[in-house]
Amino acid sequence: PWLKAIPSVNFVSVSSVKARVRMAPSAQSVVDMGDVLRHGGCLALAGERYITSRNIGTDFDVSPEVIGSGVSGNVLLARRRNDGAQCAVKSFSKDTLSPQCMSDLKSEAEIYLTLDHPRIAR
Repeated sequence: PWLKAIPSVNFVSVSSVKARVRMAPSAQSVVDMGDVLRHGGCLALAGERYITSRNIGTDFDVSPEVIGSGVSGNVLLARRRNDGAQCAVKSFSKDTLSPQCMSDLKSEAEIYLTLDHPRIAR
């Protein structure tokens, strides 16, 4: 499976982000593109991705608590075993994704890693 682990701070699901972007612009409802451009590339290095064929339970204690959801599934609360940090974990089975869908999913993750906004998890 392809897994993404991100520190949990003000997690917002993809569907709610899309809903806010469609709303009329306001200071709290949209991401400042200037900030995105200024931080482009550097936050992707700071983001954490966990891609392995190993069982996720080896590195994370995953709770059944759903903290968000999006088009491709639920996001669960987890804790990293090595340092105890809380994380949001979303897993994907590569076996059920078409090559185009997998490419789109990886692109979406890269885009989210470049965003710098208090209401969007990295």
